[in-house]
Amino acid sequence: MKSKRFDAIIVGEINIDLVLWRVPMPEYEKEQLAEEMRFTMGSSSAITAHNLAALGARVAFVGKAGDDIFGHYMTEQLRAAGVDTSHIIMDPTLKTGATIVLANPPRKALLTYLGASATSSWRISIGISSLQGIISISAAFFSRPASGGRSGSSSAVPGSWA
Repeated sequence: MKSKRFDAIIVGEINIDLVLWRVPMPEYEKEQLAEEMRFTMGSSSAITAHNLAALGARVAFVGKAGDDIFGHYMTEQLRAAGVDTSHIIMDPTLKTGATIVLANPPRKALLTYLGASATSSWRISIGISSLQGIISISAAFFSRPASGGRSGSSSAVPGSWA
């Protein structure tokens, strides 16, 4: 059986975004109303994979999500764009991450729950021989600051190993 060939393999987090537009900054014990709301694909790595595939690249995504409605939404969006999602682990014991975006252009505030992406007990099991292009590792879950803020890195490595 011939192995699949990819132009890019993206390793990263999977989370949805709930974007609230034109909303006052929250205050404890006080409800604030947003003018608009959108539920959409989140995670810069997942969005990159989606957009590369939409442009015609052969893309595989490697990551971990909860076996829940958010995880299924994300994998369906990636698959619909043509991304190979066979390397996404759907874990029924974990929740998929989510980010609430308070969008007040030109500024925004982000509240993120990393969910399944925060676990480091999974292994990447895709062969480098499948790669013809680049591998991109976008990982907020590789390092966690003590302050509770988000820390991470992203890197792309040219792939000429095939």
